[in-house]
Amino acid sequence: QFKPDYWNRVVAVFTTGQTWQFKGYKWQDPRELFKEALGVYVGWRGEDLPPSVKGWGRGVLSVGVEKWSSGQGAGGRWRDREVVEGIWGRVEEWMRGKGWGKEGLGR
Repeated sequence: QFKPDYWNRVVAVFTTGQTWQFKGYKWQDPRELFKEALGVYVGWRGEDLPPSVKGWGRGVLSVGVEKWSSGQGAGGRWRDREVVEGIWGRVEEWMRGKGWGKEGLGR
């Protein structure tokens, strides 16, 4: 069960681009939520960002991954690591900007 005091430790929220996923969140309006936590939307490389996500402001990181095709084999996923490292880099940057240090918030 997600307790109310846990919200102080939320640093990122992955989104599908649908507002129903925020039902029950402390901040149910995505524009407010993504002022408090970094939003991450993962879509397909080369496809447009959904209009709903565009309207949520600059607090949403949009990244694109390659679509899977059976002919490419496991070697075709090599760019996924680049995407993951980019996401973690932005999460860490966001945390530093909000005052998080190695020992926690404000330290």
